[in-house]
Amino acid sequence: MWERLPNEPGNWYARFEIYRLLGPKRTLNQAYRMAARLEGLRGKRAGQGWSEAARRWDWTARAEAWDQAQRERLRAGEEDRRFDARERRLQMIDQLLETVFDVLLRAEMDMLDSEEARTRLPTLRLLFKDLIGAQRAELGLPAAGQEAGAETVRFTADDLMAAQRELERWNE
Repeated sequence: MWERLPNEPGNWYARFEIYRLLGPKRTLNQAYRMAARLEGLRGKRAGQGWSEAARRWDWTARAEAWDQAQRERLRAGEEDRRFDARERRLQMIDQLLETVFDVLLRAEMDMLDSEEARTRLPTLRLLFKDLIGAQRAELGLPAAGQEAGAETVRFTADDLMAAQRELERWNE
């Protein structure tokens, strides 16, 4: 809508471009002053000819359409940035979850004594729990234990060691 209209004289379209690019708080007099500097016009304010051209070629509606298109473009760009940032966070969380899970599987818990397991495993367990919480938040899911009827599962390093031994027995 802000493109040159059929039969719109080139000089008035150029002046409309000045008006359009002044932004949402534009005025006809601001556009006139800028055009006056560029074109060597005399006078301090837009005259009747400017008012008639602006009315005839619908400068206000065309400039507002431009403003709206710019707002939509900015909004879409912001949505794209938020989506991309969310995807990057999810990728990081997935990578870290895989790493922590791999470390837990390789911990050879059956080789650790209880004291050693109690010392090393809580940090991994908390990191794993926090990562799952972050993943759920990014996916818009309720936090673990927040679902209707959900119960938080708690386990200790001893429970984890027992699970590791059981898994190794299954794999034999």
